[in-house]
Amino acid sequence: SGVHCERFNIVPYRTEQYYQYNFWYSQYIASRQEQLLGLSRLQFCDRGVLDRMAYGRGAKVSWGVSELEMQSYMDVLTPYSETNDLTLVFLTSPEISYERRRAPKLNPAFYLNFLSNLYESYQQLAANCSGVRIVPENMSLDQQVEFSLAQIREHI
Repeated sequence: SGVHCERFNIVPYRTEQYYQYNFWYSQYIASRQEQLLGLSRLQFCDRGVLDRMAYGRGAKVSWGVSELEMQSYMDVLTPYSETNDLTLVFLTSPEISYERRRAPKLNPAFYLNFLSNLYESYQQLAANCSGVRIVPENMSLDQQVEFSLAQIREHI
């Protein structure tokens, strides 16, 4: 088995270069997914293809990423959107996400709008991609762990 964690520190662009940053990271995620295909072992990934797809959709609405740029994300990622047997999505309300992040450089109304768009993007992906399960946010942490473990047991 393997664990693959977010590695934003390797991206050769600043976060202000939103399109270049996320397109590069999307290509990285797609290449990691390609490496994992066909492996018979259990893989745990902290963020991945669906995460990048949600960010691409959120970026189009909130960050001024063009339709063409967003489509370039999707062209890289869509071939891998159905390759995972199970994807658990831990959604958090935009308000709670904002409180946790407290991004001081961003206008609060703008950032909350982005988080709302991101939240909707995850819900759309969960509705349209097989194997995606949203972990209910109204559960206690212990209940979320039990729910997640039950989903994993069903898929191994």
